Amino acid sequence: MKNDLILNIDKKNIIDQINKSLKDSNINISHNHIESVLNIFIEEFISLLIEKKKIKLNNFGTFKIKKRGARKVKSIFTKEFKIAKETNKIYFFLSENIKKIFKKRLMNIYHVRIEYPR
Repeated sequence: MKNDLILNIDKKNIIDQINKSLKDSNINISHNHIESVLNIFIEEFISLLIEKKKIKLNNFGTFKIKKRGARKVKSIFTKEFKIAKETNKIYFFLSENIKKIFKKRLMNIYHVRIEYPR
């Protein structure tokens, strides 16, 4: 049951879904062209995110890179404290529109109340 709730998607799945949607709309574009466009999009997205530190996709969400400072951590094996280096972490925040859609659909499926942290 737990695995039924997880959907692993890779580039091939995305390309196949785009190809299927285009064929349903009577648009024929080769698999290689779709893959090229997706690769360009991903590369540009990563470059912009690294350069600008924040990308907002309207009506979808915001990707943001935050710097996590150096901190003291305890090794679970040796029980010694070490200093972990400063790192960058990518965060994703859903847009309000997407939150409303998820909330509505999940409430209809599971009949539960869903609250998002503010």
